[in-house]
Formats: sequence, structure tokens, C-alpha cells
Amino acid sequence: MNTDAKGTGVKRERNGRPIRAIALMSGGLDSLLAAAVVARQGIEVIGVHYSIGFSPTAFTGERIPLGEGIEIEVRQEDVSAAYIPAVLLNPRYGYGQGMNPCIDCHLFMLRLARRLMIAEEAHFVITGEVLGQRPMSQHKQALELLERESGLGDLLVRPLSAAFLEPTRPELSGWLDREALPRIRGRGRKIQMQLAADFGITEYPQPAGGCLLPDPSYSRRLADLIEHLDDPATLTPRDAERLRYGRYLRLPSGTGVQIGRNEADNAALADTVTGDRWQIEVVSHGGPLTLVEPGASENDLQLAAALTARYSQGREAPAVRVRLLSPAGESREEEVIPAPEGTGEEWMIP
Repeated sequence: MNTDAKGTGVKRERNGRPIRAIALMSGGLDSLLAAAVVARQGIEVIGVHYSIGFSPTAFTGERIPLGEGIEIEVRQEDVSAAYIPAVLLNPRYGYGQGMNPCIDCHLFMLRLARRLMIAEEAHFVITGEVLGQRPMSQHKQALELLERESGLGDLLVRPLSAAFLEPTRPELSGWLDREALPRIRGRGRKIQMQLAADFGITEYPQPAGGCLLPDPSYSRRLADLIEHLDDPATLTPRDAERLRYGRYLRLPSGTGVQIGRNEADNAALADTVTGDRWQIEVVSHGGPLTLVEPGASENDLQLAAALTARYSQGREAPAVRVRLLSPAGESREEEVIPAPEGTGEEWMIP
């Protein structure tokens, strides 16, 4: 049972049903605090994390502590397969500085949260949004748009900035004490960090943004991949995951190549292989794993093999032996001359 700071227990309707909220949990500090302040007011909170495939897994357990003996359930749902065509490739409200469709992304999640609210017979939805924290998606007009377009209206509460927004139904109904909610707006983090310390919340990520889509380097890679797909709708979560690792090159022919930088990259790239790419590795020396896009010509493969040798421990050798594994599983070995230093730098998408 959730208890508030005064130990008064869970608030209930007259029929005894607990007042319940669905909390969108990103894994960041703001969403943790939003859930914490609402739970401390005697609201039963169910957290949900929607994984879109562009951020690390937010939670490792089914319940998370919010300080002072308070825990909430957090559910995780992978929605990446639906997110890519519905949001990433067709954002109604456009992108931010990178490939981040922030408003469309928030709207997508809020609509999912609304469905969960109805299914769980919950009373409202809360988020960790802070007025003025993000210039594209957290200004007042954007927040009002999300309320309207999500279908939640005044059942959407931003507890951290409620004092600067119109009162919501949970506040007007007495489920939430508006005066007891924090007064946070803008891009500063001092109030959040102090509030976390007051609550005893010690484990939370630093504010760097866990989502990859605003990252300039990742966005360049993703935009390049989408541009070279015959049908962008075929982009998969695994394709998006693969872009996080290694050196990413677009050969003059238009074929994409990824070359691991270290053992961790090699392992991660290997995990993304689904039988649709050539794999190249050096067998005579230590070196990277290289993945080559489908449809590669023999010239592409020879060039990719030479680059693989260039980044191996045999880069100074007259020749190194490589193994090429086709998408169909056919393997062959051959000797290649390592590409000269600097080869391919103009094809690199950093």
C-alpha cells in the first residue's frame, strides 16, 4: 500500500475504490519525483515505461523505491515496432535538432497511457514534464496541445509544474493538494536534486538525456540509413539498435558498412545480425567484426574486407586472412591487403 508522508493511507472514493494514477516513467529523475510526490499524497501509483527502442532499459525490476518506504509498480512495454512507422517516420509536429519527434513521441505515449488508465480504472495520468525545461516540447502551448490531442484533457497532471499550469480535475476534486506540490519550471536542476535528497532517492541518472534521437551523431546515421532504404517502412528496431555501434560508413556504391571499434562493439554488432548482412572478420589477427548491407557487390565486399584488415592488428602486414560469411550462411576465407591509412575517412558518417 502506498502511504503519504503523514501515513494517512491511500485515498479512496466513497465506494472504497482507491484513487489511482498512471505514471509515465522515463527512468529519469523528473518522472521519479512526479511519481513520488503523488504517491506521498495517498494516491496509488502504477508506473509504466514504454520502450521505443532508442533509449536504454529504464528499470531492472517490477517495483522501484521512491524513498521513505514507498514503492510503486513499474511495468515495461516494448512499443518500438509500432513507434517507428507511426511516430519516427511520420511526425506530424516535426523533429527537433536531431531525429527527435518530441511532441509526437509524447503524444504517442500519452495515448497509450490513456488506454492503460481506462483498462486499470485509474483516475488520471501523471508525467515528469517540467514547464520550460525543453524548448520544443515543454512550453505551455505544447503542454496544452498534448492535453487536448491525447484525449486526457484535465486528467493529465504535471505534478512538478502544476503551480504554473491550469488546475486539473484531480486537484479540483481534492485528490491532489495543489499547494503541496513542488513549484518547478525552467532548465535548472537544483530543486529536483534537493527534493530527491529530501525523499531519500539516491539512484537516478544524470541529466544527459537517455534518448538517442536528439544525439547529432546518431541522428546523422539514422537519417542516412532511412535515406538509403528502398522502403523506410522496413526500418526495424534491430536496425536502429545496430546504428549505436562501431564505425559507420557509406561506400561510394551506396552500400552501408559498420566496423566494430572494440570487443564490446563486435559483440553488440553480432547480436544484431538476423541473416540479412554479410559478416567479415579477420582470422589471422585480432580485429573487428564488420557488417555489410544486403545487396553488396563483390567490389563492395573486397573494399569492406580491406577496411576490416586496416582496423585489425594486422594493419602493417603485407596481407591478412579474412573470413566472409554471407547472409545465407555460406563461408569463405581469403587473403586481402589492408587498406592504406586514411582510406574511407571521407565515407565515414561520424
